[in-house]
Amino acid sequence: MIWDDAATHDDIVSGGPLHLVVNKPVKLVIGAKDVIHSVGLPHFRLKMDAVPGTPTTLWFTPIKTTKEMIKETGRENFVFEIACDQMCGAGHTGMRGEIIVETQEEYDQWMATQKAQYQTAVVEKQAPAAPAAGAAKDSSAKKPADSAAVAAKPDSATTK
Repeated sequence: MIWDDAATHDDIVSGGPLHLVVNKPVKLVIGAKDVIHSVGLPHFRLKMDAVPGTPTTLWFTPIKTTKEMIKETGRENFVFEIACDQMCGAGHTGMRGEIIVETQEEYDQWMATQKAQYQTAVVEKQAPAAPAAGAAKDSSAKKPADSAAVAAKPDSATTK
């Protein structure tokens, strides 16, 4: 992340599924550092190689939500999959994930629960230290937690 670039201040890093909005174009910029990989999206009938030193771009637009696919397939456990489609080494079988395709409203609700990486990496590290235990309390002073809670909601986080 380049923190001097304001466009990165609302970027989130999620350890869970990739959330996408139905009928909204998606741009994946794909790269690799070690060997050739391949991003496979079987439910979208797409695959794009990831070549070391050569970024590739994959555009697609999801046209059905996960809920619609659950209803259509009759499988309550249906998930859109993303996985490496190129045998790439010992960790290959672990290179997989899930995609949730949802409405804009559902996406906005999910985004409201996320925290921008900039908030964690920069803002919170620069925040003043909390008072030591047993320190005198001034009820007129604003608590540090209140300031952090306001800063944790980047304005543009829900507009993407």
